[in-house]
Amino acid sequence: VISLFLFGLLPGGLLFLGESESLGHGHQGFAVANATHRIYRRSGEVARRTVAPLGSSASRGGGMRPSSARGAVLRDSVPEQHMILLEALSRSFCGDCLVLDDNHNLVQVIGDVTPYCVMPEGWISANASLFLRQELRDEARALLLLVRADEVAVLSPSIHLAAEEGSLRLEVRPLRVGSRQFCVITFKRVADTDTDTDTDADADADAESNAPVVPRAGTGVRQIDSSFASQILRLEEQLLASQDSLRRSMVELEEANEELEASSEELQASSEELQSSNEELEASNEELQATNEELGTLNQQLRSRSEELQLLNNDLENIQSSLSQGMVIVDLEMRITRFTPLAVRVFALVESDIGQPLFSVPTTLKLTGLRQAIVEVLAGVPRRNIEASSEEVAYLLQVMPYLDRDKRPMGAIVTLTDVGELVALRRTAEAALEDFTRLTDSLEQAVWKRNGNLDRLLYVSARIQTLTGWTAAELCSLPSLLQEAIDPADRDRVAAMRNKDSTGWSVAYRLGTRDGRRIQVVENAHVIRDDHDHCVVGTLTDVTETTAVAEHAADLSTIFASVFHSQCFDVVVLDDSLKVVMANERLCARLVQDLGSLVGLPFQLFLTPEDGATLLDLARRPATGVEQTESRDLQLLIPHGQPLAMRAEIAGLSRPLGAAVMRLILVELPAGSP
Repeated sequence: VISLFLFGLLPGGLLFLGESESLGHGHQGFAVANATHRIYRRSGEVARRTVAPLGSSASRGGGMRPSSARGAVLRDSVPEQHMILLEALSRSFCGDCLVLDDNHNLVQVIGDVTPYCVMPEGWISANASLFLRQELRDEARALLLLVRADEVAVLSPSIHLAAEEGSLRLEVRPLRVGSRQFCVITFKRVADTDTDTDTDADADADAESNAPVVPRAGTGVRQIDSSFASQILRLEEQLLASQDSLRRSMVELEEANEELEASSEELQASSEELQSSNEELEASNEELQATNEELGTLNQQLRSRSEELQLLNNDLENIQSSLSQGMVIVDLEMRITRFTPLAVRVFALVESDIGQPLFSVPTTLKLTGLRQAIVEVLAGVPRRNIEASSEEVAYLLQVMPYLDRDKRPMGAIVTLTDVGELVALRRTAEAALEDFTRLTDSLEQAVWKRNGNLDRLLYVSARIQTLTGWTAAELCSLPSLLQEAIDPADRDRVAAMRNKDSTGWSVAYRLGTRDGRRIQVVENAHVIRDDHDHCVVGTLTDVTETTAVAEHAADLSTIFASVFHSQCFDVVVLDDSLKVVMANERLCARLVQDLGSLVGLPFQLFLTPEDGATLLDLARRPATGVEQTESRDLQLLIPHGQPLAMRAEIAGLSRPLGAAVMRLILVELPAGSP
């Protein structure tokens, strides 16, 4: 069966065996692809053809074939070209010879051996001695036994054939092919020149051959008679029979060993099957245990769920008792299915009212529109709100659908919320809003509030009408009026300053009023953000007069700067300790000082002690809020030079500017003046 698998496999095919099958060591043509999973592949070898025994027609014909059958070779599965090469080598190196197997049966014939072999009469066996000529049989049998015993090549002495045929020598060599032992009998012709010099010829032949020489029968060394020949034949047959018996025993042992291996593999497979069955039983047991544990877990979960449901029911009852809202649940027919304790503040409910129509229960307030709201919610409206109030209380009723898991309506839920406090808070908020409005209206600035995108005016105080001429209502309804009133030259700058992503801004710009006037305003804004949206609040202030004052002050500052930097006067500004705060370039050059080194020096260093004391008294006079000016003559001490007579215009500042409290303008007096 394995051979059929071998020859039936396609190229690249695989042979899979079960756990109870295996390949013995004697199978050829398969190689192991995966030993663990018992997978085999087809190897490069194929099964060799069995050599036919010599008793068959092929072997018998091979012994006596004519010259056309010469050169027959024992063929395995070797390519024909290799066989031709082996035949040529055999003829070149072996000459005419016979190849025998380990039972001395004829296997192959190489060359022309018809001069040394005969066709026996009667029944033909495979024994090679039957095909040899009578005078060669005993010598060949002896040589074969010697080669079989020593496994070395043996050369016989010269053997005389018939007078007309000459002499020859027999050489027997062992030949091992794989695990089999063969013998090769070679026929070597000897030149027959002188029968008396046969011993010399034998010696010469021995010198040419490496094989040991066995003395020829009849030479005096060893005489082989007929009784000795028969005894040798008997011993040879016994030896061959013993070897054959031993070989059969070896074959039987190998077969028994293979059977034992197969039995061992079957036992191993059975053991593996039993182990697999045991593992399956253990797995089944584990599955049963796991199932039991799962059942126990499910049982525990059911108990936990039951306890959770009880706790949830208890929690629901506690929640209903603790809610600040009343609740009544009705079904599709508006019958009461459940209510909370606070619901009795509006509906006069008792436990026996469950299952009764809701509108058969008396109420403490007039609930106008409640029936219509429940009908609309049952029809699919998501929510309805109803307000009910009296002089003492106020309630907000919300009607919502009661749905199952599939979002199908099962009734309606009516919740009652006490909004009395909310109503009071609303009234308080309205009052606070009124106070805020009065407060913003009393401010000089106009207060406004815009949305996050600055495209809507949410609130503006009444002061805006005084500034612009438009009322707050007009600007809230049309906020573009305020935007269009901005002077066109300032619009781009104002738009750039209004950054909604910042925290706020302050920008001054010119604004046109309703009556055509043009005023200067300052816009201060602050961005307020919450989780959902943001807005902007700010003020709008009229700074027209303040701007005019600032411009006048700037003009005066420009005039002072022109006097300070004049090249006709020496100007210095002092603090209350007469230290130099500022000085112009002309005075620095006169005192041979740069401005950096002069600032901070006491000005008394450049005055006489009397003049220094006078100036110090003037500097320490308290400020009166009015700039006081007076003139004095003093001596200015020039480094490395003569004192200069100077006329100083001393001005005490009306308000100290930092550390500066006094300004001196020095004018050099002409020489000789009083």
